[in-house]
Amino acid sequence: MVWYSKLWVKISLVVIAVGLVVGGTYAYYWFSQPPAGPKVSIMSDPLEFSMELDKSDYQYGGNITIKFRLENIGNESITIMRSAPPGWPTQYMRTSYFGVETDPYYLNKEFFFGFRITHLNGTEIYEQVQGVLQYSFDFRMSPGGWIEQTITYDYYSTEWAGMGNSYLLPRDTYRVRGVFRHSVNNSPLYTLETPAIAFVIR
Repeated sequence: MVWYSKLWVKISLVVIAVGLVVGGTYAYYWFSQPPAGPKVSIMSDPLEFSMELDKSDYQYGGNITIKFRLENIGNESITIMRSAPPGWPTQYMRTSYFGVETDPYYLNKEFFFGFRITHLNGTEIYEQVQGVLQYSFDFRMSPGGWIEQTITYDYYSTEWAGMGNSYLLPRDTYRVRGVFRHSVNNSPLYTLETPAIAFVIR
């Protein structure tokens, strides 16, 4: 009977240890994830285009983090032509992708997306939709393929982007929309524009 009790004690200790490891790993993963903010998307077969902010309430002078995602939700590979993408400094941009084929230069250097910030009354504050150079590039996207880019919007990044209006947003309420101008499989150029996300600078 003594050996039986000792065996159960050992089993209990192993179960507790495993539980602590699993629980600790889960807690670390959960609390290490950046907080999710408001998100909007628009679907136009075969593409889904979405935009997400890290939050909707910012302090004056703070960074605004914007994440863009484009996904092929269709059943076939597609070729997308991006016309004159806007510039964005690479030190303020992170890119990840899956099932996307193009010149590595574009994946590492180009800002695939665009956005527009307006005052609550509709007055345009900042626009970064299309670049000043007249060129385009193609990229191929497999079914289920996607590309994500996260940018930091602040005084320095907008100044480096060279689009003017390089200043801190005054304390007020604004709206931002994601914009993606492109063609699919040699179709005419058209624009996907997400619904607006409202955010506040305090």
